[in-house]
Amino acid sequence: MEKTTVNAFRILILCVFMAMMGLGIVSPILPNYASDLGATGVMIGLIYSAFSVSRAALQTPVGRFADSYSKKRIIVIGLAAYTVTSILYTFVSSPESLIAVRFVHGVGSAMVMPVAMAYAILLTPRGQEGRYMGYMNTALFSGFAAGPLLGGYLYENFSIDVVFRAMSALVFLSLVLTVLFVPEEGSLGLQRERPRVSFRRILTNRKLAGIFVYRAVNALGRGTIMGFLPLFAVQTLGISGSVIGLILSMGIFANAVLQTPMGVLADRYDRNLLLIAGGLISSAGYFFVTGSRGS
Repeated sequence: MEKTTVNAFRILILCVFMAMMGLGIVSPILPNYASDLGATGVMIGLIYSAFSVSRAALQTPVGRFADSYSKKRIIVIGLAAYTVTSILYTFVSSPESLIAVRFVHGVGSAMVMPVAMAYAILLTPRGQEGRYMGYMNTALFSGFAAGPLLGGYLYENFSIDVVFRAMSALVFLSLVLTVLFVPEEGSLGLQRERPRVSFRRILTNRKLAGIFVYRAVNALGRGTIMGFLPLFAVQTLGISGSVIGLILSMGIFANAVLQTPMGVLADRYDRNLLLIAGGLISSAGYFFVTGSRGS
């Protein structure tokens, strides 16, 4: 990799870390915050789903648009939406308004992470995609792991508004770094010719369809844990906000630490076996959560 490309990759990694830290900072407090607003279990599910629905609906069209437009500009617009949404959290007064804010938050997310990953692929040397995507995913999960720790601490020692302001500040810093230091991909001469493939064609490929289902089920389990584990921890175990943040961070941090070595393994060994092993381990972890009880 040339020096300018290396620097661009490093800056992109830092921006992803900051943005994900801002996203993760609300994880330990959002379910209980929603409960305090009067949200039922179904409403809490809708609050989390609103983010995922808007993000899922927009990721594909945004990704297609990013292939023919400036990826940097799309990331900047997404981070700006993130920043504004972070401020809107402080004005929420009902479960319904929180659902609306989460929906807008998902729109911003659809314009940041998928496009940042696509930009990272352009910066990646051919044949080393697993290794460099491991670096990118390490930054992503490290930021998301650090967020709950910081959010739990701020909530326990200050207030929930401080948590939202910290989220806004982190995302805004990522926005500034992107504007100032992430170059336009055209200025680096980065273009990889790729054939256009329809979503229907992807689903007719058995292997890709299997990966799609695997990721969807994995996300379902992860979303359930993130949405209801904090409530379970408070109402059943009597755990404080900072400890909830630590619990959430531990799993995400383990994910972050293993991203790069798993990327290297994926370049060398059977990826199907790695997927199966990872799925079995994750399933066991979800199962044992149900047996947790306070001392």
